[in-house]
Amino acid sequence: MFTRLPEERLSRDDTAADISEIAWSRAGSSNASLRGQLDIGGDPSQVKRPTLDQPGGFVAALPERFAAFAAARPFMTDEEAALLFHRERSEAMINGFHTSMAKCDAAAQSRDKRSLGRRFSRTYKEKFSELKDSMNKRAPRMRRASTPQNVEVSANVSYERPANTTQVAPLSPSKRNSRYPDPRAKKFRAPWGIATGTSSSGDRRDTPAPGPYSLATRPAPRPRPGSQWQHAGGEGARKAAAAHRNQSQLAEGWFTPEEEQDQDQDLQQRRARVGSLSSAADSGADLSRNDYPSPEDSDMDADMDYDYAVSEPPRIDFVRSSMLPDEICLQVFNCLDAVDLNRARQASRRWEELCLETSVWRNAYLRKWGRRIHTDPAPILVGGAGVGRPNKPDQDWREMYKARLELERNWRRGAQAAGKAVYLSGHTDSVYCVQFDEEKIITGSRDRTIRVWDLNTFQCIRVIGGPNVRPTLGPKVLRTVDYPSFHLATASVNGTAYGDNIYHVPREWHDASILCLQYDEEILVTGSSDSDLLVWDIKTYQPRKRLKRHTGGVLDVALDGKHIISCSKDSRIIVWDRKTLEYRGELTGHRGPVNAVQLRGKYLVSASGDGIARMWDIEAMRLVKEFGQKERGLAAVEFAEDMQHVLAGGNDNITYKFEVETGKEVMQYTGHSQLVRSLWLDSANKRVVSGSYDLDLRVYDLETGQEIWRAEEWTTSWMLAAKSDYRRIVATSQDGRILVVDFGLKKGGLEDGQPIDGVELLRGVENTNAIAWRRINWSG
Repeated sequence: MFTRLPEERLSRDDTAADISEIAWSRAGSSNASLRGQLDIGGDPSQVKRPTLDQPGGFVAALPERFAAFAAARPFMTDEEAALLFHRERSEAMINGFHTSMAKCDAAAQSRDKRSLGRRFSRTYKEKFSELKDSMNKRAPRMRRASTPQNVEVSANVSYERPANTTQVAPLSPSKRNSRYPDPRAKKFRAPWGIATGTSSSGDRRDTPAPGPYSLATRPAPRPRPGSQWQHAGGEGARKAAAAHRNQSQLAEGWFTPEEEQDQDQDLQQRRARVGSLSSAADSGADLSRNDYPSPEDSDMDADMDYDYAVSEPPRIDFVRSSMLPDEICLQVFNCLDAVDLNRARQASRRWEELCLETSVWRNAYLRKWGRRIHTDPAPILVGGAGVGRPNKPDQDWREMYKARLELERNWRRGAQAAGKAVYLSGHTDSVYCVQFDEEKIITGSRDRTIRVWDLNTFQCIRVIGGPNVRPTLGPKVLRTVDYPSFHLATASVNGTAYGDNIYHVPREWHDASILCLQYDEEILVTGSSDSDLLVWDIKTYQPRKRLKRHTGGVLDVALDGKHIISCSKDSRIIVWDRKTLEYRGELTGHRGPVNAVQLRGKYLVSASGDGIARMWDIEAMRLVKEFGQKERGLAAVEFAEDMQHVLAGGNDNITYKFEVETGKEVMQYTGHSQLVRSLWLDSANKRVVSGSYDLDLRVYDLETGQEIWRAEEWTTSWMLAAKSDYRRIVATSQDGRILVVDFGLKKGGLEDGQPIDGVELLRGVENTNAIAWRRINWSG
């Protein structure tokens, strides 16, 4: 691509440069000397020129020589001007001064006369025919660049714009038209006639579409008022001169003025049809209408053969046009989330009707908060899923969605703005273990009893233990968290008639502290310091079988639909068959007490006092992977339901997150100042809950590790266990109480303690015995 020079046609000489008249702004002693020689009529051939090997050389003196020539031109004959012209142009081309700023009539006429014979010679016509044929092959897929290729200008030379150049208002390329003419001569403008099949009318145009005589040319950028002309030089000039041999004769003379006018009108019509395309000198487009850009060139660097005359695509309402039945329309809306549904319902009344359909909001809700099962059998669900009543057809999923959003915000508002504390009293010693669902809480304690609590009324409804551990009156009242965090504290029923009535002595019981438990809809399994496990019927709370194999206290238990797993102080992990309740085998390898286990499908993770977390294949009964060893013991472990991550915490006050695939540690959850005794991973809601000996309860974002909520000293002693679901945290401590933190209650203001609007719709069971909170009329 090369730059066309104004007012002059380039010579056919290989290294020729058009330097007919150049207005250099810089002049020195050397140009003064040259001017003097020319003024007195000296022979231009005798003018002394510095050689390349002299100090300053020809390159340094060249600007002064051009200035002297411009000053002497009025006093020279045509022959003298032509002679000086042709002697200097080759050297000017080699040294980077390929430019022209004004007219030189005599030199132009002289060259025109000399080139007239070749222009119409037979050889020239044959060569041009060959050139035309070769260019037609390339024309259909020409592209234009989106940014101008500016040529650098020598820093030590300044240039002036010709005084006769028309001032042009700065406009975007889409708005240039014939009102702002191009100051260059017609022969040096972009060859529109060649590209389109007609002659140019002289106006500045955008890059042309390919035509029968298309050339891969690049129009020069339009000069801006007050800016300096930029000139090609050096290598660019040599390339321009070489390319000119093949093209110079195509710039003019092929069409009559009438044809030029017709082609110009055709070009104006096409420009009006497609808007204004960006020129090769611009990086973007300013379409005069809202026409769509080429889909193949999103950066506006468009193909020249792309049809821009594209009308706006028709807008068809597939709901109102009866193109699709209502069932298919509903399937389309079922793919939208809540934000898109609220936008779509504003389109029309019919759209609003479809957007408010129950099935549409049901899909939006379950897509965001529905539980996903990754293993077979599925992990035991702790707490509630928060997806309403199963198979209930008339649930208001849109209201449920709003309630769930408010609930999720509460988890991140901090302890001062969200989370109401409820205290349950009854155990007479440390409570080591807990599990809950949407109806009940089951706890195990050092006082050798198991207690069942109603989660709706917060009342203890059953106590299970041996005959010699029946509780007496007490315990004493303990401190609670300050208002407004405090919500409710129940009194103990020990030693009362009600307490004696709910106490149950089974056929078998534990004779020592109950250290762990887990249950599902069929069985409850407990482990004790007496080294045994008891399997209970969850509906009758009668023992089914005692499992004996461990030689130390059973520290944790895990179960699913196929297996029961127990771990002990004896450093062993024992696998039991869920259906037959028979011993299947054991996993050995830990060198310290195995404090915690978690089961997912056929894989099991364990944490030990030896500071190592391990993953096992319980079907093959072998070790699969070890995670990074820590200097101090691990007290708790959690396994994500999608089996991508393992969490472990312990004596160094940190909870570690490991990637299962690589075994590498990827994150730490920090903040506790003492042993992390309890750990819970809520995979469905991406929250991590930890309890510590520092009396704090902390909640972290699983993915970012950010602490989002903290209960600071809401108990009077060590936190020993904690679990959570979509709405609550249920935690136990050494002071014998159960702490329930409810995020479904409003905190502060006149509605303090009232449930969030619609939160009860999220329950998975019908609420038949919940406490009905009465709104107080403060106005009297």
